[in-house]
Amino acid sequence: MIWMEKQQLLALAVAMEQVLAQVAPGEARRAELLASPAAASAQDFPLNPTVEFKVGQLQLGHDAANEQFQIIANDDETAEDGPPTFTVRTGYQAARRLCSQITSVASAGRPLCPLCGEAMGPESHHCPPERIPPHIANGYIH
Repeated sequence: MIWMEKQQLLALAVAMEQVLAQVAPGEARRAELLASPAAASAQDFPLNPTVEFKVGQLQLGHDAANEQFQIIANDDETAEDGPPTFTVRTGYQAARRLCSQITSVASAGRPLCPLCGEAMGPESHHCPPERIPPHIANGYIH
């Protein structure tokens, strides 16, 4: 199980969607048409994950020649020069599905504060002083 903040998921989806929008339409469509029916699906992943960590750093790579993305995730404890905690490659079609799922999951969650970007619950929300714009008094509650 890989734990990620909603903001990390949304940033990943936005980055992949931006790259997909720049890919030549013919290439993206060809990648979808040529996608193997035997490609990995959610059912192919193990029910009991062998990896469990909270993502500290997330990187996205794009391999245009192979029409794939590479997602690299590191936990907070991994040294910058050490091997990644988790790496996965995915084709354009699966990336589009992932973006759609991320958007759906994120929109179903708690709304984000427009000032600090943190999730808000039903109770009043207190923005952390370091995350609010300087022109607003510290500890803004709404």
